[in-house]
Amino acid sequence: MEDETYKPHVEELKKALETADVEMDETSLENELRTYVEQYRVPLDVAKVSIVKKYGGDERLLGGSEWTKISSLAPGLMSVNLVARVVTANTREIEGIDGPKTIVYGILGDDTGTVPFTLWEGSFPYEKGDVLKIRNAYTKDWQGQVQVNMGRRTSITRADEDLLPPVFGRQPVEAKIGELREGMRNVTATFRVIEVEEREVEVQGATKTVISGICGDETGMARFSAWGDFDIVRDGVYRVTGAYVNSWRGVPRLTFDDRGTIERLDDDALPPADDIKSLRPISLERLIKNGGAIGVLVRGFLIDIKPGSGLIKRCPECNRVVQKSMCMVHGKVDGKPDLRIKGVIDDGTGAVTVVLNREITEKLAGKTLQEYMAEAQEAMTPEVVRDDLINKLLARPIEVRGNATKDEYGVMIIGEDARLYSPDVEKEARELMQEIEGGL
Repeated sequence: MEDETYKPHVEELKKALETADVEMDETSLENELRTYVEQYRVPLDVAKVSIVKKYGGDERLLGGSEWTKISSLAPGLMSVNLVARVVTANTREIEGIDGPKTIVYGILGDDTGTVPFTLWEGSFPYEKGDVLKIRNAYTKDWQGQVQVNMGRRTSITRADEDLLPPVFGRQPVEAKIGELREGMRNVTATFRVIEVEEREVEVQGATKTVISGICGDETGMARFSAWGDFDIVRDGVYRVTGAYVNSWRGVPRLTFDDRGTIERLDDDALPPADDIKSLRPISLERLIKNGGAIGVLVRGFLIDIKPGSGLIKRCPECNRVVQKSMCMVHGKVDGKPDLRIKGVIDDGTGAVTVVLNREITEKLAGKTLQEYMAEAQEAMTPEVVRDDLINKLLARPIEVRGNATKDEYGVMIIGEDARLYSPDVEKEARELMQEIEGGL
């Protein structure tokens, strides 16, 4: 993207940040915008909203004059203009503040994806397949997915049929569970239910049944949420269509409702649950690309043991790490001692942060918390503990099992277990090349 392309967006950001108590010049704003778009691959519209939110500006002053692609939508946009085709449209009676009212809900699509919508005010004399120009809509988060909302300020007009392809005729995307990534739409997936629970929630005054848990196949595991009265049981094998993927802290979650379909398959359609839960190593490149996962196994070299590792103290109320006897939530506290490793593991395809708790750290170091506390007391500094961990573990090959999350700082694995190991270099090189070349 050329400099001139960024210029109008930088000016727009400056206007939206005028109400914030922050001073940023155009160069700083452009550099930050470039980082979001070019380094983190965030859509431009989403990047602008993120920057304004970060500095406390007014999102309502962002744009609204350009047409936004559906793939660039994010929750919290106050003025959105879309050119979209009606994929589905349905009416429903709800109980409003002034009594019963009719709303319209369904799905809109363009050449970049689809998105659910709800029309809260006005008429909707349009049918499946119609191309519309929609001005001054707004977006919210609904069940973890972006939803377009249309109210009194929204205007809708019919547009030329040739502006968009017939998105409602697109084929579903076939995806393995280990390949799920945030933002995927119209997904078809086959999975075995590993864990399942059912609960009821209140949504817009109505009681909804939500079935959630963990599902998996031979490529990995992920969380799922089913919004509807589906007959899903533990260890059952199912095929779902019309699903989408959202995430929490970067961990993908397969989500579907009564707009999609689900069917139960024969038990032998997928490996047994125990085999699915038997982890095999995945490359950090794949983990970073997917943006987080549950129940992963990674191998690499521990290339850094960061400050904050070793002997630490935690708040007795909330378990947060305290600095100089101060908890960010509970103020001055008498911290309880603990032990951890916060390091970086690299396998040649990528690097991620790993956090290992007291039990894992004791196992890897061969010393207990009490022994380390005695050493720190004798040396009159807790830094001797981190120094010992560096001497014993830095640059050693390590295998870590746990859950991976992702935020703006990258991927972090919260370890459930870890061990040092002697790698079979030739075997691992073959497996790595197979994965990189499409073996998975």
